[in-house]
Amino acid sequence: MGSPLSETHDPAATGLLTPNVTLPQFCMGVLSSTLHLLGDCSLEVLVKVCELLHWLMQLVEECISPALWTKQSPLARETAATLLTVIHEAGALLLSLKEARDQQDLSLCRQKHVCVSLLLTRLLGTVLLPDQTSSLFPNNSRIVLSTILTDLPLIDVCKDIPETVGKYLAAMDGQAYETYMQCLSICSAIKKCCQFLMEFQQRSGRESLMLQLASDSLPCLPYHQHPLFVKYCVELSSDVCRESHPVASLVIDSRRLLLQLMSFCKVEVQLSAYQACLEITENSLHVNHAAEPYSRACERTCFLINRDILYCICVSGICNESLKISRCAEKLVRHLLKSKLLMSGSLWKQFTECAVIILPVLQAYTSNSSDFGRCLLEFVDIPLSNEASRISSLEILRGNIRLLFSPDYRVRVEAASRLVTLLSREERSLHKLPDLTSADVACLPNLFVLEQARFLEPCSTSVIQVEGMLKIYEIFIGDGGDVLLQRAACDQLAVILEDMTLHGEFLKQGGLAYVQEQLNGAFQKDSTADVYIQFIPGCVKMLRFLAHHDYSLRHLLAHNPHIYYQMLRASLLYQDDVETCYNIAHLLILLLFDEVANVYVSLEEDTTNFVKRGFSLPHIIAKMYKLPFKAVTHQPNVFQQLPLHTDPDPLLQDPWVGCLRVQWNVCWHNSMQSLVEHLRLNTEEKARAIDFPDHLRLSAAEEVVVKSGAIAPSLRYAVDCINNATSHDAAREGLQQLLLYLILHSGCLRMDSELPETVHWEQAFSRFLDVQPNSPADEELVRHLLVATAAVMTVTPALSQSTSVWVWKILSSNNSPLQSRLLPPDEDTDDQTAIVASSKELLLLIRTYGSKVNAPASKDLPAGGLVQSLFSYLSVAGATHFYNLAALESTLSCLFYITSSHGWSIGCGEQNGFQFCCDFVQTLLEVLASFHRGRGGISMSFMGCGVTRSTTLCLQHLAHEMAHSYSDVNDWQKQWLYSTTAADQADVDCTNEELGAGMSWIIPLWTYRDTEVRAAGLGIAVGLTHTSVGRKLMSASCHSIPGGLWGAALSFLLDTSEASIVKEQACLLLVNLICEPLEVTADITDDSSSWLGPVVKDEDSAVFLSGLPALLALLQHISFYGEVAAIVTEYFAEDTVAWTSHMAASPRVSSDTIFDASNHHGVSTGNMPNDQTPVTASTGTSTPASLRGEEPEIQQDQSVTFGLVCPGFLSALCQLLCNLLTLAAEDVQPLLCKEDLLQSLLRLIDVDSLMNKDKKTRKSHLHLACTLDMYANILKLTLQCLIHDSTDDTAMQQQIVVDKALMHRLVKVFNTKIQDLDEVSCHGAWKQTFLLLTALLQQRDVSALCPLLTALSINWEELTDVICECIKSTDLSVYITSLHFFSALLSKSVRLPGRETGHMKITIKSVIDRPLNKGAASDMSAARTSGAMLATLLLSEHDKHLNHLMSPEKTAAVQALRCLVGVSNTAKHTALAGGLMETLVEQLKDLHTQLTLQGLDKKSSSSKRHTLLMELKETFNLLNCLVFQSDEAKMAAVDNHLSSVVFNLWAWCQLEKSVLDALLSLLCSFTANNSAGSTSMVYCPAVDGSIVHQKTHTNNCLAHSIVKLASEEQVRMASNLRIPRLTFQLLCNMAIAGECRNVMLKTNFLQGFLSLPAIKKNIKQQRIRQSLWLNLLVCLSISSDAQQALLKLKDSVDMLLEFSTSSLASQQEAAMLVIRNLCFHPANKSKLLSHEKLLDHVTEVLSASAGIHSQHIVISAIWALACNNQKGKATLKRRVLGTLQDFENQLPHNHYNVNILKDLQNVIALLSK
Repeated sequence: MGSPLSETHDPAATGLLTPNVTLPQFCMGVLSSTLHLLGDCSLEVLVKVCELLHWLMQLVEECISPALWTKQSPLARETAATLLTVIHEAGALLLSLKEARDQQDLSLCRQKHVCVSLLLTRLLGTVLLPDQTSSLFPNNSRIVLSTILTDLPLIDVCKDIPETVGKYLAAMDGQAYETYMQCLSICSAIKKCCQFLMEFQQRSGRESLMLQLASDSLPCLPYHQHPLFVKYCVELSSDVCRESHPVASLVIDSRRLLLQLMSFCKVEVQLSAYQACLEITENSLHVNHAAEPYSRACERTCFLINRDILYCICVSGICNESLKISRCAEKLVRHLLKSKLLMSGSLWKQFTECAVIILPVLQAYTSNSSDFGRCLLEFVDIPLSNEASRISSLEILRGNIRLLFSPDYRVRVEAASRLVTLLSREERSLHKLPDLTSADVACLPNLFVLEQARFLEPCSTSVIQVEGMLKIYEIFIGDGGDVLLQRAACDQLAVILEDMTLHGEFLKQGGLAYVQEQLNGAFQKDSTADVYIQFIPGCVKMLRFLAHHDYSLRHLLAHNPHIYYQMLRASLLYQDDVETCYNIAHLLILLLFDEVANVYVSLEEDTTNFVKRGFSLPHIIAKMYKLPFKAVTHQPNVFQQLPLHTDPDPLLQDPWVGCLRVQWNVCWHNSMQSLVEHLRLNTEEKARAIDFPDHLRLSAAEEVVVKSGAIAPSLRYAVDCINNATSHDAAREGLQQLLLYLILHSGCLRMDSELPETVHWEQAFSRFLDVQPNSPADEELVRHLLVATAAVMTVTPALSQSTSVWVWKILSSNNSPLQSRLLPPDEDTDDQTAIVASSKELLLLIRTYGSKVNAPASKDLPAGGLVQSLFSYLSVAGATHFYNLAALESTLSCLFYITSSHGWSIGCGEQNGFQFCCDFVQTLLEVLASFHRGRGGISMSFMGCGVTRSTTLCLQHLAHEMAHSYSDVNDWQKQWLYSTTAADQADVDCTNEELGAGMSWIIPLWTYRDTEVRAAGLGIAVGLTHTSVGRKLMSASCHSIPGGLWGAALSFLLDTSEASIVKEQACLLLVNLICEPLEVTADITDDSSSWLGPVVKDEDSAVFLSGLPALLALLQHISFYGEVAAIVTEYFAEDTVAWTSHMAASPRVSSDTIFDASNHHGVSTGNMPNDQTPVTASTGTSTPASLRGEEPEIQQDQSVTFGLVCPGFLSALCQLLCNLLTLAAEDVQPLLCKEDLLQSLLRLIDVDSLMNKDKKTRKSHLHLACTLDMYANILKLTLQCLIHDSTDDTAMQQQIVVDKALMHRLVKVFNTKIQDLDEVSCHGAWKQTFLLLTALLQQRDVSALCPLLTALSINWEELTDVICECIKSTDLSVYITSLHFFSALLSKSVRLPGRETGHMKITIKSVIDRPLNKGAASDMSAARTSGAMLATLLLSEHDKHLNHLMSPEKTAAVQALRCLVGVSNTAKHTALAGGLMETLVEQLKDLHTQLTLQGLDKKSSSSKRHTLLMELKETFNLLNCLVFQSDEAKMAAVDNHLSSVVFNLWAWCQLEKSVLDALLSLLCSFTANNSAGSTSMVYCPAVDGSIVHQKTHTNNCLAHSIVKLASEEQVRMASNLRIPRLTFQLLCNMAIAGECRNVMLKTNFLQGFLSLPAIKKNIKQQRIRQSLWLNLLVCLSISSDAQQALLKLKDSVDMLLEFSTSSLASQQEAAMLVIRNLCFHPANKSKLLSHEKLLDHVTEVLSASAGIHSQHIVISAIWALACNNQKGKATLKRRVLGTLQDFENQLPHNHYNVNILKDLQNVIALLSK
């Protein structure tokens, strides 16, 4: 039907006449020109440039990829070269803007800088891979990238800059990237540093957190060096250690932190740390605090009382190169040493213990020339007799000996005098050598001081081995030998022990003890003294070697006071022997400095490979003491120093240092927003607010950089400027700033977020838009505001609900001043030009709003008023050539958007909505006709193409609005008749020909040159053909077309050159044409009101066919199904073109196609989109918009373009096939199968590709919604096919269930999420999937369940999410279908036979109780399994509908909840925890009350009682599933007195067999393995329905009622055995409770067993009743009381023996079990043995070929009779022993008979005794 393309005007033909420019070339050209503009432009131009770049980058991201650099085509090389030039120019511009910040307008330069930074970031991330950077970029690009990475205000909003730009910097310059990573680390440390400062100032008491923050902050300390941070750290350490019970880990961490500060690499930090420690010490250890009796101030110094801390102070503090640090450390230690009276006793003791350990280092500073030195000298002074000693006497001795090595002679003299005193006080000093009164003690100060320190001898290997050493050692220790020889041996051993490998053997032989013994004897004044004195030099030398290389021996000797006295006396005796004095001095050094010495271990390189343990002293010891030898020194290892940075440090250079300074200020103020607010304060306020060093303060230029670069705060500031503007210029300036930062904000967030919630720009705009302009300046400001509002809506990725409501309010409110802009201005007004300009911008705003928002945002403000205003703007009174085409088209475009949602005509003010729609129709038709009058018609017109398109689209919306809102108005379609005279339009009684003439205007639209006009023209017909009147009207209008309306629709549908959107509308037209049943035989001449359908003429027989036969003939003639199959193969799934008009959202079709009585047997009709139909932007010009999203943007071959098939078209096709299948299933079904259409359509379902998250391939929301609609209609068609499948083997169903891939694709439909897609589309797809899967489960059972459960297990969490969403949905159909599917899935899965369940790899129970990996729903995050989560939701639904008797919602929810708790343990537990048991019991009580009231009301209807009984049945069923196999639920039922409640309902339950069935099933589950539940059935209920808790029995209880029911059922002999089965099963369960057994035994109930008919009567019902009795007797006979009672029954044993010979094996075994149980009672044994038939029957069973199980029962019965029964044993031995032995011989010995063989042998052994 459409005109050939060559005969129509192609809007793009003009563009083809000019040289082609590709999209990449266009983008690069615009980019290059734009960059040149950025160099020197005003703010207004910058806004436009940024907006242009915003949209341009979206094009670049779509058309250019990193593959461009590898392509070799000329076009690709040219584009790559241009792109590289653009990137270089952008980088150069960025650097120039940074360097140009000394210009006058720094803010504008900064804004340009941000713009270029964003451009470069997005450009690099789009067109370049990181590994391509180094080869394409120059070296100076490193500076550009570093500049972007250090722009913290920009990164604060654009979070992906570090990741995007960082990888390019890493690829270009690894060293620069490493510097960047260091900068990131320092920035992180700065953040934690500021957090620590704030946390400490708040005194929150969270020491652990503060210590962690402080420790993590240390890396940034060299850069900020904030003294306050150091002070707080020291105070924190003091606070942590002063606690009465400090946490050990916190104490360790705090002291580690203090050590790091004291040994920091920066002198300023060390000084701050020492000053803070000194301040705390002086304040804490003050005389004022000492005067207070209970003062604990001294405890603040506990953090210093530590070996490592004091050692660090002594080693790195006192001797520091900085004089300030050295003096501060001296003051600190001196204050501690003099604070004995200021400390508590325990604290002083702790301090002295630590001081003793570091005393070797501390004494290095002893001197007589300073207070500190004298204080140290005094510390080791000998106390007076009445004075308490500061330290132990041993440490005093060691300390004074240590001072003999001091370089200060006066100190050595003082120490020597003290040592002489100590020697004189030694025990038995008068009996020791030398005599101090005669000895020369004056030499003692210089005795150990050598002029030149010796070098240590190298460790040598002795030529004498162990054997030789042992021989010499024997000589040395020999008794009575030659003294000279022994002395020589001693000297020889001293030389030999230079070899440390011999030390072990020497010590093993006791050499050390002997040496000590020799020394002890050497100083005694006796006759042998002269002999021992000779051994002193050798012994001292041996001790020296042993102690030097053995640290354990050194530790042992260091704390032995005798060795010190011995060495002092030896030195006095051998003061002239230099070598001996050296050895003594060497040994003393080893012992005196043992606390601070280190041991180093090394391996010698010789073959012995022994371990060498050396002796090492701190460097300060070697420096400050005059040691006799040059010791190995080391630096202290307690200092927790941080790694040093390189020199020069790159972070102290630009741009990194500026980044760190900004980061400090941001963190100090907690956020960028707070910093910007601070910077906007005046100078005095800023100075008062800052409390950190000057080098951390921002410069004036940096302040501008931060203020202008922080996008989010600048947005708020711009809004404030608008709000506070006092002039038009100030308001426009604020608007420009707002637009600029808004565009930059959108560029940062990549179009995926809303504006910050704190940017309330609407209030600022309302200040000007809510008032009437009074001057041209006001009009101009309003125009700017409208432009800004449209820009906000355009560039903002997602509008908030509040913004949408506000915009809609200012547009549609009746008192809005903006609506006056839609009226033509008076010609006499002076501001006519301004008003026209603002009106133009207002139309643009309305169009923008319509393109961004699906439906009016506020239900309180309907669209009718705005539509009326726009309608009045349509000036159609003048001649055609006076029309303002641009304004007219803009107005129509606005109307097109506003009228796109249903219900817009409501709220048209005082005018009737329907009448307004009629006037609107006539006006639009007038506009449509006005452009083509007198110019040769539409085909010859080349003007007003955009007007025609918008008018046609508005007419389409109008048609669907009238069909939707005014369907109750008769003949509303006749209002669409258009004629030149008004009288013709008003005549509704005209003939069909006149009607057709009135609709003749629609035919040219179908042949219009513009695709959207053709589609909209057909869409109008779709809207008009909703009713029979409309179908007749449209049919009459097409008489002039060959084939009429049917021929036109089919021609469009099957035209391969036509666009998919046009064919979609043609298909929907056909859907409406067959939406009601067509007559099989109809008189075409009959002018009745019935719809005839198509009319065709058989050329051969000249017979006219009409109705359904004509339709089928027509379809066969055109090979319709073959064409449809070909159409399906052309499906195009991609979304490659922007959707430019609302025609992209094709009218959706009603989903009610399955046997809906209200819709003509399930036939669907084409409908307009609902209120949530997506609406997109239109150009609003006379240039035609592109086709629907199915057509690619660039196509050379138009036939290929128009041959594509898109989701909307296929969706309409499926609707058409559904209607055809409903009308003629027997004819259509085989043809569908023949063309394999169903499988072809099902193969199109592919959710994985649809939901692709990749930016390059992801689909628009509109395309996703249309595709989901297509999926829904495909599934609906599939369901229809399954319903009408007439084949015997249901091949179509089988084909679906065996296709595992299809099943997985169907289940993946649940992976679609509402937040990603249109809610209606998601619900439609979910609903149809649920319906199809439910139908498969109901018709195929196991064959469908196995593959379905496998697929569901993979996507179970997604299914859980979907079911939760459906339960929460307000769509009742989705709610019910989802729950029906869930119920069917659970019920079918639990009913699987065991053999099939065993073959299944996955069970529904394991899946539903499987822990979820994530929270399937935000409000259900606490639920750990889907069963628990769904139970919570269903429980709330159950409670919501509790009072709705048998409503569909309640029925569905109860059924789902029943199935769920019956399968899932977690769901059952959740339901019980949620109070379901209590709710159900209360519901039973309420139902009982209602039934009682109904019974008392004589006027009540039986239907109401039946409803109550059905509600009772559903409640019983739910309770049954709840208590099934759940001890927790059964106990809850007992606690809620379920038995008594049920007893009150017993009489009502007997009125309806199904209710009684449900109740008995509930009681069976309740009493199974539940003694408490069974016992509760005999408790006495009170009259008022309450429960008597004491255990009082009565003849009127539930147990009695059940026994009575069993007796009655036996008498009735009804054909339905369901009730008897359940009753006896319940009695079997009750038999475990003694109270219930008493009820059965004390009544005549057991007499019913005796009344059973003889087994010879072969009646099925009787056999079943006999089996029920036997099973009950088996349960009863387990107890002793029942065993006696049964035996007392007359002829009971005879009946049991008779049943044991039954032909039914089950009856035989049951009877034998009862007899066996009777044999256990001692009183029954003699009676049974005396029975004449029992033993004969036993022998017969063992001898005959009875079942092995029956024989085993007989053996156990014999065993029971023989036990503890000597008389019976003799009888059994005589009568059955032989039979048992024969049976043993015949019994096969295999693993099957192990148990029976063992029992048999035991019985034989028992009887043989």
